[in-house]
Amino acid sequence: MIRNLSVLLLVFIFGLLNLTPLIASAKNWHEEGSSDRNFSNGINVSNDTNISNDANVSSDTNVSYDENQTDSPITDVTSDGSACCCPKGPIGLILDKNYSPYVGGSGLISLWRIYMSLDDYFFPNSEGDTNAYTMLARTCKLTLEDLAVSAGMVTQHEIFGHGWRAREFNLPVFAYSVQPYRGYTEFSKTKFNLLTPSEKIAFIAGGMEATGILAKQLRDRWLETKSIDEREGHFYLITSLDQTLYVMRTKQNTTGFYENDVQAYVQQVNNWYGRTVLTPQRLRSSGLIDLLDPYLWFSLFGLGHYIFDGTQCFEYPMLPIGDYQYLPGFRLALAPYGPEYQLINYIRGPDYTLQATLRYGNTGGKNSGGLILEMARLWAVDCLSVDGRLDMWSQPKLFVATADQARRTFGGAASLFVRYRLFNNFEIMGQAGYKTKGYIPGESLRRGPILRAGFFIRM
Repeated sequence: MIRNLSVLLLVFIFGLLNLTPLIASAKNWHEEGSSDRNFSNGINVSNDTNISNDANVSSDTNVSYDENQTDSPITDVTSDGSACCCPKGPIGLILDKNYSPYVGGSGLISLWRIYMSLDDYFFPNSEGDTNAYTMLARTCKLTLEDLAVSAGMVTQHEIFGHGWRAREFNLPVFAYSVQPYRGYTEFSKTKFNLLTPSEKIAFIAGGMEATGILAKQLRDRWLETKSIDEREGHFYLITSLDQTLYVMRTKQNTTGFYENDVQAYVQQVNNWYGRTVLTPQRLRSSGLIDLLDPYLWFSLFGLGHYIFDGTQCFEYPMLPIGDYQYLPGFRLALAPYGPEYQLINYIRGPDYTLQATLRYGNTGGKNSGGLILEMARLWAVDCLSVDGRLDMWSQPKLFVATADQARRTFGGAASLFVRYRLFNNFEIMGQAGYKTKGYIPGESLRRGPILRAGFFIRM
């Protein structure tokens, strides 16, 4: 209890430190008067899930990469002539072999950005209006938008999370159910029982892994622009909290049947170790680290600010270090060998952004660790830009029957993400690389090439 209270206190202090600069800037903004900006959007929710008789699993999670591009923060103008500090994010689609979370994330974010453009065009800007009825109207609008973003989160969780891992492992899926706030994936229990322990655990955690990747795709864009539209912030809250709330509401399994993904994950991890090394209570304590995410607090601030006075876009603070800006963040990953902590270092330079992620886990005496380096605009000239990603890890061996057989293995992955602008607002992209056998969020467990292609249209 003491440890949990200490963690909660740390979370509160962390959130206060992140929100204080925003609150101060909002106060100054109101004192000095404001110019019209624009926009709208919504509040968040958690995600229920379900399981079918044939064995299944349902909704929640995250990993990702940059599906966008940056440039300096340009100013967009809305239909009523007001200016917005947020450059419009591109819309487009990424494709790969098994329709991974990157595919789902790019498509769902693009659909949401199309809605945002329609919202800007058809609905008047209410920024600066603090009338009680206007605030009530904005709250109602957020509630309706919440239905849409929660359905998007469940789609990512089920079809591009569990469904993606099922496609990777050739596990037959009979049906998906996608509704606001809840869903499930129905699959063959017989075929599921033939999977290796690593595959079973990865499939179960795949939904939460996928929503985490969608959330990361949104963060990647924000890191480049240093601004957040509260409607994208709404989408971020729903997707990033999918895993967190799922873990927090899961209790000890006393029935012998899996009631949700988290109970199934705990049971399968314990089965692999041959003893109880993980409990829902321990996982809940570990899951509190997800709250040490500055973008979670920024998004929450954005929703409150929008309800109060209609502000839809704002620039968030970072710690200045010379010519660079820095933010730390934390995330829990549900790996096939047990929970893994991530320390994400967000670095914004004059010409590029860098994310350096440190990974660490210890379950049942088995240690894991790793480093992820991601650089946007590693090289750029005229119409061509190149991003890079490098992964290195040490983790228990996958695809073995028991944890006792899982010696420590080392592996890595490297890929380049290339974008080429064909026309003013249209660009094609390709990602090419290779990984060894091992777990990194959003990629196959087995060794092989990393190949993706797609296009983007700048709004």
